[in-house]
Amino acid sequence: MKLAHYIPIFFVLLLQCVSAKPAKTYVIGPQYKWMQSACTTLLSSYTYGYNDTSAQGSSSKKAKSKSQTKQLCTYPPSLGSMVLCLGDALGEESKAFEKSLNLLQESCLGTNKKKNMTIDDLKDAHKNATEYALDPPTDKKALKKTIFYQPVRVPTKSLKETTKYYSFLYFNLDKSSMLAGMTYCYFLVVFIFFGSSNLMKRLGLHTKFNNKFLNFYRANVSVPALFNGKHTEAPVKWKIFSTLIPTRMESIVIFLLLALNILLSTVHYSFEYSKSTWIEQFTGNVADRTGIMVCR
Repeated sequence: MKLAHYIPIFFVLLLQCVSAKPAKTYVIGPQYKWMQSACTTLLSSYTYGYNDTSAQGSSSKKAKSKSQTKQLCTYPPSLGSMVLCLGDALGEESKAFEKSLNLLQESCLGTNKKKNMTIDDLKDAHKNATEYALDPPTDKKALKKTIFYQPVRVPTKSLKETTKYYSFLYFNLDKSSMLAGMTYCYFLVVFIFFGSSNLMKRLGLHTKFNNKFLNFYRANVSVPALFNGKHTEAPVKWKIFSTLIPTRMESIVIFLLLALNILLSTVHYSFEYSKSTWIEQFTGNVADRTGIMVCR
């Protein structure tokens, strides 16, 4: 195939690269968006003196979820605990706290919830909770037996651990495209390297680069097979199996690809979340990240 035949292909690929745009993804990673979920997880350890008669006798998850939301939005100690948790995590004077209150207000609008809740109501609840909040017992058995009728302040250590866990969790969701893109960049570098090398051979330019380094590279890396050095022999009879062995350069490419995948799948995690062991968190996070990277 002559060089002129490659020119249209090159321009088609260049046009695709220029016209292509990254896929639009909905970023859910900002802390104020998921902090309510983190606080809900923390506050689920506490039992409040709230009695929802409408949920009695129902064991469905939907009914329980509805009752929990109703408790959060209509029972002052529960609501106070939530806004206090949000304020402690995001900062009482921060814009992120304001945004989290807006999201909390939206979640409390609807049937069987507090329809007329305003941001001022939430700020008043935060002020009241700051003044009257209780510190929960440190003993787990005592905590299970305790029923709270006042707002509860989540311990700083638990809040820090859970916040860190959720931040790494949402890093998987929001940065998976970037991590997957690193794999594409790796292949791009490999294609450019081998494509340039093959193009130089077709144009006869490789004969002009004859030095000790290139001769060593050809003799020990690019040409011989990984084990027996017989990759370039004609595939006659049983020698067909020796030709299936990749060259040393191909083996290096495969090894670096595996190393890159392992690296991208195992970095940037936190194992301080006390609700599960580190091995459970590690395997779960790796499974989540690799699955999301493939989908992206």
